[in-house]
Amino acid sequence: MDISPEGVYNRMVVERSGGSYCFGLNTLLFQMLRILRYRAYTGAARINIEKDILLPPKFTAPLHMVIFVQLYKDSNVTYLVDVGCGGSGPTRPILLSDAEDNTVIGTSPSEKHHLTKGAHPKTSLAVQSHNEFNVVCTDWQLEVLHENMDSMIPPSWRIVYSFSEKEWFSADFDSANLAVCAMQSYNSPLAPWQRHLGRLAMDRSAVRRHVGSRSEVLRTFTTERERILALRELFGVHTPDDDVKHILGRAAALSET
Repeated sequence: MDISPEGVYNRMVVERSGGSYCFGLNTLLFQMLRILRYRAYTGAARINIEKDILLPPKFTAPLHMVIFVQLYKDSNVTYLVDVGCGGSGPTRPILLSDAEDNTVIGTSPSEKHHLTKGAHPKTSLAVQSHNEFNVVCTDWQLEVLHENMDSMIPPSWRIVYSFSEKEWFSADFDSANLAVCAMQSYNSPLAPWQRHLGRLAMDRSAVRRHVGSRSEVLRTFTTERERILALRELFGVHTPDDDVKHILGRAAALSET
């Protein structure tokens, strides 16, 4: 998939054909920020694929693009910005700080994000002190909290992804993009509950709308043609019928009819 600034602009703005995952969405925003003369640069994050918050995180390779923005002249005060994570990813900028009060609201007041410092579970970096080895927490961790007013169980923070402040460049993302593409080879609008942001998510054979802790199925489908129609009508993504051939035989494919 073409993730060059020109390719992303043509695909998303001119053709209205979708965002090409985080590399496309965040590339477009990054270029807009630079054109507006903000000091911004891109980095990479490792997604936590472990859903059980009681277990240690399981991080992927650094295959997710994030953006760092510095708003003020002669200042290194930095914000994390990310419009390409989806799921429980952030919807607002968040100050690069692990202070306890540095918390921002997600898509609704029931969803919150903050940053902590941590380390990869398999790290070999440690320092010895009083005959004990302590892990050096050099990475940032974006965490999310979902509050369910109907549940008696106190909510817990979950790690969404970890990242460093190291700058990544177009050549780095070209390699990451190739890796993502290679891995893929293997394996009616609702009345709003409240005036909060929500998410539409397509998960294989269904489209769901998520608002806070609530979720509702908008549409299900069993064929690629039906999935393309859902992309057009619910997401505004104008995918040609002939593009069905590109997913046939892949792990994510549905019926060929």
